[in-house]
Amino acid sequence: MGHFVSCLKGKNGSKIDTSSEFVRIYNTEKNNYVGYNKGYVTRTSSEFFAEAFRDYTDNPIILKKCCPQTYAYMEKMVNSISANDIVNFRNRYGWCWTKN
Repeated sequence: MGHFVSCLKGKNGSKIDTSSEFVRIYNTEKNNYVGYNKGYVTRTSSEFFAEAFRDYTDNPIILKKCCPQTYAYMEKMVNSISANDIVNFRNRYGWCWTKN
């Protein structure tokens, strides 16, 4: 789900999991991550984002404690999802769900 959200909030085909803001947070906090499969999760900012999103929804207290900047980024991002984001995503990727 985190990879989907990264695409949803990205602009012009970019993803927010590789934005300069999130990569800075990733580089600062990746060693603090305490979730499952740390070696894989902390290998790239994209995987870290996806797992951090899962932790934000499933284990927010733990994420906030070990990676507070990541938690704050997730909270800001989730709270900023708008109807316009959904429309833009559907316009860009809607062809995937069109029946032939």
